[in-house]
Amino acid sequence: MRTLFPILLTAALALPLALPAPAAQGSVVRALSMEQLVQRADHIVLAVAEEKQSRRHHDGRMIVTDVSLRVEQVLKGKAKAGSVLIATCLGGKLETVALQVPGEATFALGERAVVFLRTQDDGQLRVVGMSQGMMPVAQQAQTTMVIPGGSHAALVEQDAETGKLEPAKPALVAPTPLTSVLSEIAALVARQQGAR
Repeated sequence: MRTLFPILLTAALALPLALPAPAAQGSVVRALSMEQLVQRADHIVLAVAEEKQSRRHHDGRMIVTDVSLRVEQVLKGKAKAGSVLIATCLGGKLETVALQVPGEATFALGERAVVFLRTQDDGQLRVVGMSQGMMPVAQQAQTTMVIPGGSHAALVEQDAETGKLEPAKPALVAPTPLTSVLSEIAALVARQQGAR
C-alpha cells in the first residue's frame, strides 16, 4: 500500500493538467441578432481595412485605434463605394503602452469584412456590438464566406423568466456565403426602411 500511495498521489495531481482547459473568453456582451445589428447600425458596408493609427481618446485615459475602411459596397448609410470610413476601436499601442480590450473589434490590414457601424455622440464611428459587428470575409475553396463575428467575447442573452444571463449564439453561427449574408442584410434594411 505504501508504494501505491505515491503513484495515486502523482496521478491525482497530474489529472487536472491532462484535462482540456476551458476556452478563454473576453468581455461578456449581450448577443445581437442580424436584425438587431442592422437596426442599430447607421452604416453597413463591405470594406477593406487599409490603415490603422492608435491615439489617446479625447478623455486622455483610453487608447483607441482609428481604422481606415475602404468601402467596396454600401448596404446601409450614405457612404459611397470607394470612399473611406474611419472606425474607432478601443485599444491599441502607443510607444511602450498597450491596451487590449477583449471582445472589441480588431482589423488586420488588408482584411475584408462586413462591418456594422454606429455614429457616436462625438461623431466617431464605432463597431456595433463590439466584435459582433465586424464579420471577416475569407475565401474557402471556391466560395467567398463571411465568418461569424463576436470573437473573444462571451455572448449572452437574458432569460425572460429567470432574468439570468445565459450563453447565446452570434448573428451568424457558421461561415456563410457572402452573397447570402448580403441578401439577408439588404432584406432587413429594406424592411426597416419600409417600417418608417
